[in-house]
Amino acid sequence: MKKHILILLLVFVTVQVLSQSNIQKTVELKEGQKVVLLIDDANLINIRGWNEDHMEINTMVLINNGINDDSYQLEVGEKNGIMYIEGFIQNKDKLPRMIQIKKGGQVYSFNTDDSKDPEIMKFYEEHGRDGIQWTSHGVMWDINYEIRIPNNTDLKVDSRFAMIDIDNFQGNVQASSKHGGVDIAVESSRKIDFNLKCDWGEIFTNLNLEFDSALNKDHR
Repeated sequence: MKKHILILLLVFVTVQVLSQSNIQKTVELKEGQKVVLLIDDANLINIRGWNEDHMEINTMVLINNGINDDSYQLEVGEKNGIMYIEGFIQNKDKLPRMIQIKKGGQVYSFNTDDSKDPEIMKFYEEHGRDGIQWTSHGVMWDINYEIRIPNNTDLKVDSRFAMIDIDNFQGNVQASSKHGGVDIAVESSRKIDFNLKCDWGEIFTNLNLEFDSALNKDHR
């Protein structure tokens, strides 16, 4: 019996790992070239500086539990000397909607957008409605970036939802996340220019700075 349980557990874990897709790109850059990252659909954008002459982009994608991973697009192109990297879910409004319920620290997914679907009603009968931490409707995605970028680059990052985490990068930075946040750590002795902005998120830094909240409001 123990052997059977172990085999089933290993199969389940393997399925979960294989359901997540990985997109990798190497982008060659000219010395001092400006880079613009336009990444709307992401949870985390982790950026680290290095002394190589190219970028390495590693993107982990999970859309609707892996069913729609191929809808994610990562496009790279140069225009007027600026390198643009854009990440987005293609035709997101046409993808199937799901419902997720978190209860007792576990997330349950249902392939329906009908809150009265028989499977959801059965879930409530078996687990009850009390103690539900949250319920979410729509296209479910978990998208995370790991980016290595040359330190002599001027960088601009723009996102709607992501937490932008920048560490050990020595170039000038503009970072904006409308509904996410920005966390930047730099050497206090290093002179750089950076512009950080969030409308409904938070800004973190290891520097002793004061931010003017009035300047961070966007009325578009």
